[in-house]
Amino acid sequence: MTDPTSAPLYTLRGLQLIGWRNMQHALDYLYAGGTLKSGTLVAINAEKMLAAEGNTEVRTLIEAAEFKYADGISVVRSVRKKIPAGRRLPRGGR
Repeated sequence: MTDPTSAPLYTLRGLQLIGWRNMQHALDYLYAGGTLKSGTLVAINAEKMLAAEGNTEVRTLIEAAEFKYADGISVVRSVRKKIPAGRRLPRGGR
């Protein structure tokens, strides 16, 4: 994927996450068209995944966020495993 204004979506444990390649990709995505997209960003790590599974209130809050992305090595590796062979994301950043 070379278009910096789009990003793949992945579902982990029922949460849909944006697959930004790195910080620059996230910024390009959020500033697509020259205007900053509005909404809530939530960095999803293992603790938030577990909290969302055990607490419906937490899950509802996380699901309401417009932009959820993988953060933390365990979640990032889970997203990378979902990418077909030969289409790996570069490791240049989170």
